[in-house]
Amino acid sequence: MFIKYSVIGILWLLVLTKLQSQSKPNILFIPVDDLNHWVEFIKRNDQVKTPNLNRLVKRGVSFTKAYSPGTSCSPSRTAIMSGMRPSTSGSYKNKDNWKDYVKEGTALNHILKNNGYNTYATGKIYHNQNGDYPSGWTENYRAKVKKHSSPNSKFKSKDRKSEGYSTIVKTTVTDTDISDWYMVDYCKEKLMQKHDKPFFLACGFIKPHLPWIVPQKYYDMYPLEDIKIPPYLKNDLDDIPPTGKRIGYGVNEHKKIVENNNWKIAVQSYMATISYMDMNLGRLLDAVEESPYKDNLVIVLFGDHGWHLGEKSHWRKFTLWEEGSHTPLIWSIPGVTPKNKLCDKPVDLMSLFPTICELAKISRPSYVEGTNIMPLLKNPNTLWDKVAITTHDLNKHAIRSEHWRYIKYSNNSEELYNHKNDPYEFENIAALPEMKFVKEKLKSYLPKTNTPSLPESKTTKRHK
Repeated sequence: MFIKYSVIGILWLLVLTKLQSQSKPNILFIPVDDLNHWVEFIKRNDQVKTPNLNRLVKRGVSFTKAYSPGTSCSPSRTAIMSGMRPSTSGSYKNKDNWKDYVKEGTALNHILKNNGYNTYATGKIYHNQNGDYPSGWTENYRAKVKKHSSPNSKFKSKDRKSEGYSTIVKTTVTDTDISDWYMVDYCKEKLMQKHDKPFFLACGFIKPHLPWIVPQKYYDMYPLEDIKIPPYLKNDLDDIPPTGKRIGYGVNEHKKIVENNNWKIAVQSYMATISYMDMNLGRLLDAVEESPYKDNLVIVLFGDHGWHLGEKSHWRKFTLWEEGSHTPLIWSIPGVTPKNKLCDKPVDLMSLFPTICELAKISRPSYVEGTNIMPLLKNPNTLWDKVAITTHDLNKHAIRSEHWRYIKYSNNSEELYNHKNDPYEFENIAALPEMKFVKEKLKSYLPKTNTPSLPESKTTKRHK
């Protein structure tokens, strides 16, 4: 009799486990490399055409004030996937080997895999030059296509830092000459397969990352004579502390671009590359609609950091200003997110890990620092007193509230901007006596931990 009931108990446990597994949502996770806030729903730039991002926006809740935890690829992605801010892990730079700062088995994909998910990846999820932990993925597909450095390219890839933006106006590549095309093909296959477990499918779009080489038809969407350069103030850096002026690539690259009359060409090229990404997103969304999982599929899309196109005489990322950290964030969760809603509350991308844990019914690991934003996903108008935090190097941080940006550098120099009346951060008002209370309030959100990075010569992993 005991054996009989034991067998029944085991069978019932297996049934419950199966039902619990089926109740976990499948997740489509879409990081987009170097995609800043130049997308239609944020309304920062009225030139860019992103119809397929608009399709995704209509499915759920989109954040107009989302910010990256770091201001370049590796620090931001390491923070998002590890759940630890750069100031906690000590991983601040692209050249850091992120695996020296993140213990194997602790990142988001590992946690999901260890809790019943199959985890699939393609494209750029971590900063790929340092590789991934293979143990974190059920399967990791690398799309391989020939690289294009044609003399007909929009961008001379042989010397990106010094030469920058080419004046040549034609490209010869096709849609299928770029790896993102094949990454979508892989995701389409996974979405059509039968899965015996819930799945986490990460599709890391590489465009619009440099080089800005895409088929000519995408440049033709933006005639050069119609291009508008972003709002710009010639003396914008006059009230910036020296530390702020030195970060990133600074004015030298801007001077070269302007002298060579390449500003509009660069803007056109960036927008063309966004449109190529948007086309591939449309292919991915078509596959979602055709898949058997469309009613049980969480979709989250985000850019990994911001991007300057001449604002503050600056190009690329690597800054604590709005352009360096402002990014799209779109969530679609069947049965949770209302349709086609915008949320203007400030959040940062550290929210991804804890929010996914709740959706997947997984206990949040103790080291995960982000804020679970499920209340905003259910109701974008929920009262919210949180801020977004961005870090660039040791003890250099930006705090973004609904109306303010406060920047503090390691030498205690400061910047403060009122976004109610200064959305392009033209006037640094940190020195005004009447701003003392505002600064003190924003300072209270600064990270209390500021971990130094490992010496460059160190090869032993911190987390052995």
